[in-house]
Amino acid sequence: QWRMGRLEDAIETLQSTVSTAEDYSGDASQEVANLLFTLGMAHSLNQDYEEAIECFARMKHIMSNVYGPSHLEVARAVDAIGKVCILKGNPNQAIQFHSDALRVKQTALDPRHASVLQTQMNLALALRADQKYHDALMQL
Repeated sequence: QWRMGRLEDAIETLQSTVSTAEDYSGDASQEVANLLFTLGMAHSLNQDYEEAIECFARMKHIMSNVYGPSHLEVARAVDAIGKVCILKGNPNQAIQFHSDALRVKQTALDPRHASVLQTQMNLALALRADQKYHDALMQL
């Protein structure tokens, strides 16, 4: 469904899968969090930005409870929220989310790690969208 461009069908299937996973393993499991990330991505692609943010926020909450607030999985959720903020036209919010994600990733990973570099690029795009061109260039 996902690959065939039928996002509504994919979203419906993912929502059902999340519900099943919550029934089976509880609403605070890593499995549920990972499914919420995928569901959030589907909502983003479908331009359902509020639903996407809700999924990523739930993922962040679960991963914070499982691993603590300074874990890479939490940073992944925060970075995803920042991407949605850009899509919604809210670069100021995106800057904050990407900055928070970058702090966690820079603490845990090598500065040349792909995840760190991707978040730096996300931050640069948000800064550029907010017309903070010098700050954006500093991220590159």
